[in-house]
Formats: sequence, C-alpha cells, structure tokens
Amino acid sequence: MKEQAGHKEIASTDGIVALEDLPLPRVLYPGFYGAFFGFQSKESDPVFLCSCAKEAIRNYIRFRLARPRLLNRYPTRAFILDSMHFPISLVESLMKLQVLYKYKEDQVMDYLEFKNRLCHECQRATPSYLYCHAMYGSKFKQQFGWYINKAGFELGVEPITCYILPDACPKQILELIKLDPRETPVRYSELNKAGRLEEAHALNRAFSKQERDVWRIVENSVRERFLGTSSGQR
Repeated sequence: MKEQAGHKEIASTDGIVALEDLPLPRVLYPGFYGAFFGFQSKESDPVFLCSCAKEAIRNYIRFRLARPRLLNRYPTRAFILDSMHFPISLVESLMKLQVLYKYKEDQVMDYLEFKNRLCHECQRATPSYLYCHAMYGSKFKQQFGWYINKAGFELGVEPITCYILPDACPKQILELIKLDPRETPVRYSELNKAGRLEEAHALNRAFSKQERDVWRIVENSVRERFLGTSSGQR
C-alpha cells in the first residue's frame, strides 16, 4: 500500500493513503471514482468511517443487495462492499471476517466502525488528491467528486446507473424522474436495433437531461456543505 504526504494527483488506483490535516490523519481513499473514505490515526488502528456517511452507506448496501451478485475477477470488486467505493484495506479486512453477501444492510453495518466529524466535508477540508481529470468535471467535482457520489447514495441516487430508491429520494428529485433509469437504456437499445434512430436519439437526449438535472441537485447539496453556496455548474 502506497502512503504519501499528499500530491495533487488523480486518485486513480486502489490503496492510496494520504496523511492529511484531519482528526484521524491517515486517510484511506476509495477506488477510482468511489465514494467513501476511511480514516486512521496509524496503520495498525481500525479503519473508521465518518458518521455523516451512515445513511449513504446504508443506501449503498440496499442498491448492492437489489441486484444479483456480480461476477468479477477481482474478489474485492465482487464483495458486498465494493473496493471501487470503499478503501481496499477495509474491504479486505471485512472479507477475512467472512461478511456474507446474503446479509441484510443492518448486519453489514454492524461490522463498520464510525466516528463523528472525521471527513473532509465535516471539516471543510480539501482532499490532497483529485477525483478526476479536468476534462471530466468542474473544478469542484475534481476536488470533491467522492462526496458528490456519497451525497448521491444519501439522496437515494446510485452513481453511474442513476437508479433510485424512491423512499430515500427527496421530492425535488422524484419530480424529475419521468424516464425509468432501469427501463430507459433497454428501450433505447431496442429503438436502435429497430432502426428507429430519431426516436432513440430523442429518448437519449431526454434521459441525459434528466440525469444532469438530478445530479445538479446532488452536487449543489455538496457545494452548500463545503462552500455555503450552490451552482448550476457540472
């Protein structure tokens, strides 16, 4: 595992650890485009998660359990807590404890340790690595993209797929969901195969706009926490 004092590089690999000015200074990054940080005082200590992430992690587990177990040649990617979204060392330690995919979310949550006000968001601090390249996001997203993903889970919206948990979504987001995130990609593929390209393109444009509008709400919630302001910028 590579431990660094922190450089403005993109956190694109598993196992990144940085020493940062936070209550528990050893910061364990999730995988590339992940969501949840871990925190330690020193390497031999347990990995703690910030208490502010509890609801987001609970919803993450609900999304994970709602689909068949994924096959992946990397065991840490197929585990109930995917090493894309969590620090790989935390995932590996839970695998050794034989936390099972069949567990309910409360059972999985019981294996996780939380402390208050550990994270960059709670401390209004900037991570020492970048989330993504400038061509893939605004300056804010480059700096805080993990927390946008965390907020997505918290608000019942799954990153990448844009699937939703209706009972976890605020009304403001539910009112935007006119096209079903699960059914629309299937319909788009069917229209393409049938040669109905104009309809397919129109559907794709409408669905893309819906996703942008949803994630604008999510991102603005994070901007308000970090900056005390919101923006329409993606």
